Amino acid sequence: MLIKITLKKFLVFLLIFVSIVFLYLYRTNWFFDRKIHKLAKPLLRNVMESGHYRIPKDKECPFDAQQIYLDSQDLMMNFANNKDVKIFAVSLKRCPNTPMRMNGSDKNDLMFNTKEYIPCDQERRYEAYLYEYDVMNKLLQSANFNYYMIYSNKNDCVNYNTYIANLAKWNNIIDINDENFDSKDSVVFWVIKQKGYYYMFIETNSKHGGYNLLEKEERYLIFKKLTLRQLILFDNGFYWDLIRKYKIDID
Repeated sequence: MLIKITLKKFLVFLLIFVSIVFLYLYRTNWFFDRKIHKLAKPLLRNVMESGHYRIPKDKECPFDAQQIYLDSQDLMMNFANNKDVKIFAVSLKRCPNTPMRMNGSDKNDLMFNTKEYIPCDQERRYEAYLYEYDVMNKLLQSANFNYYMIYSNKNDCVNYNTYIANLAKWNNIIDINDENFDSKDSVVFWVIKQKGYYYMFIETNSKHGGYNLLEKEERYLIFKKLTLRQLILFDNGFYWDLIRKYKIDID
């Protein structure tokens, strides 16, 4: 009789314990964390595990940075049609990005038209840009994705006409021209929002465009999982200030 009572108490305890553990894992989004980690390719997974990846100031034409950036877009693509997930990207630069071709097959309809504009590692980077444009073309077809394009200049940007054509094609590119922002704050960040968590991939001193690969700037690729409160405080509130100033929809 005593054994039966003890076994019953143990089973009740075990059930409560398992329920508490499951609830904790669910509330902290552990299952989604594992999914993201599993889907990420090795280079991006290393960034997730370490928190950041540093590109030294004296390193010219760093293709590893480009590959990690492409891997991050691949990760976004995995969730493009997931109704429980919201994806958005924010580009803050002097000139607007044109990270997509005007159609899905014309290799001449590129941001800078030909690979001759790429100053180093031409063949590999040209193929990478083609792939990036195809991925962006697919992402922009998703109802779960918005691209916030914030830029300070347009008159002397060689790609501005292509950008305007892309604006006419895609209604989820949000055009924000702010002549007053300081272009030294150039940054690109991507966010996957799931439940109350924000998974941010950030590229600081963002200069992965083909025309400025030889500029030597120390850069960081960063991956962070943040709650709303952590997002507000992250990097002394820099990203939260951007979100509020430009009315970026994060919900």
